[in-house]
This record gives sequence, C-alpha cells and structure tokens, in this order.
Amino acid sequence: MGASRRVSFWKSAWIPCASIVLALTAAAPALAQSLPQGSSMRGFQMVQHVDDVLYGVDALALDVKENRYVRGTYVRVSVSQPSPILGVGRFVADCNEPVRLAIVASSALTGKSNADGTPEYKHFAAEKTAFAELEFFKGHVLDGTRLVAEFACRTSQSPGRAQAIARELYESGGPADMKTLRCDMRQERGTAVVPGVPIRFSESEQVVAVNNQWLSASEITRDAIIFGSGAAEWRVERQAKLVRLLNPKGDVQYFGNCAP
Repeated sequence: MGASRRVSFWKSAWIPCASIVLALTAAAPALAQSLPQGSSMRGFQMVQHVDDVLYGVDALALDVKENRYVRGTYVRVSVSQPSPILGVGRFVADCNEPVRLAIVASSALTGKSNADGTPEYKHFAAEKTAFAELEFFKGHVLDGTRLVAEFACRTSQSPGRAQAIARELYESGGPADMKTLRCDMRQERGTAVVPGVPIRFSESEQVVAVNNQWLSASEITRDAIIFGSGAAEWRVERQAKLVRLLNPKGDVQYFGNCAP
C-alpha cells in the first residue's frame, strides 16, 4: 500500500447540505460552463464521502430522457474547506443494467486565482453530446461516479425519496459483494474506545469504507484489511476478527475485537 493519508473517519455521518449550498452559490459565476441553466443550488444531496471529499447530486434538476437516460449535475466539495468547491460535472446516466455514466462537461479547481481574485477552474466539454455518441463507462467507487449514477437512476424513478436514497447510498452503497465487519476502535488521540465501528469492503473492487468514509489509501488481502490514518496504519485480521493500530515502526498501539 502507498503512503498513508491522514483521514478522520470518526465524524462521517450523513449531513445536510446548507454549507454546500452556500459554497455553490458563491462559485456559480466561475462555474457557469458546467452548472445547468437555472440551477437552484438547493437540490443537492450528498451521496458519498471519499477521503476529504463529499460528492453531491442535484436531485431537483435530474432530467429523464427516453425512459432510459438521466441527465444531471454532481459536485465535489472538500469537507475541511467547503469553499471554493473542488469541481462540478454534468453527466448522463444510462440506467439500463449495468448502469453506466458519461461525463458531458466538467470544471475542476486549479489552485490558482483569476485576475479578479476569484478561484480559477479548468473546464472540459465532450465533443459529442448525442446520447448514442457519448462515451459511457461503468462508474467507479473512489471517484464518486458509481454512486452518482445509481442515485440519478433511482431518484428519477422515485423523486420524492431523493433524500432517503442519498442517505442509503451514503451509509450502505457500494459494489454487490460488500461485506461488513464491526470493530472496536480507538480514536487517534486519546484512549476512548469507539465500539462497533463499521468497516465495509469489496474484494472485487478493492475498496474500503470506514464509518461511511471511503479511503483511497487502503488494501484488501486474503488475510487482512489495511488502511492508513495519518502516520499510523490500521490492520484488520479477517480470520481472527481482530483490529490493530500500528505505528510506523510496526509496534502495536491498540488492538480490539471485530464481529460480522
């Protein structure tokens, strides 16, 4: 597994979108190329948390075409710094199984500023926009596209359940082979033990979610589930149903029990 990445999965519950709406409203002029015309900014539902990034979809602007395709908009927002937002994408979901996605246009924060001091965004637009000519792909977990497409397809069939669907995907979405262990874990600072922290994982896609947060710095082997947390590393022994927190030298700083 590569270098550990600092994560904080102790406060990863599904959250309302008030701060996201404010960030979107402030960024709207710079993102005009990617935001749909007349976007209300108030329909976004959070569907996934990956590392420090939240993925949200505008449930009010989903547009069904030909009883198969759904056009929509998703955003990427940093949990630690909601404004400026990281980027916006306009997509088309093909809701025939297996569900696929195509990106029509997107904008991503460059880290630079425009002459007027506003955040600079890099824009992308597909050359072809007809449904039959779009480049559809099976969505991925760690870039948000899998759950974005699933949310769009399910919500287009039941718009009144948008918030419930978003929360369900946030808390339990993922590949079909997802398994769950609940482990007693200790917060990075302090001695308090948090019982029954859910660790969900998919062997087919090699992805791990801890307490509803997907972690890109993770690895699944036949014997263990491994993920980083700052300078330390968590290791879940799958057969023994034990979890250990190791420091960079490999010394055990904490161990606890796990159960299915």
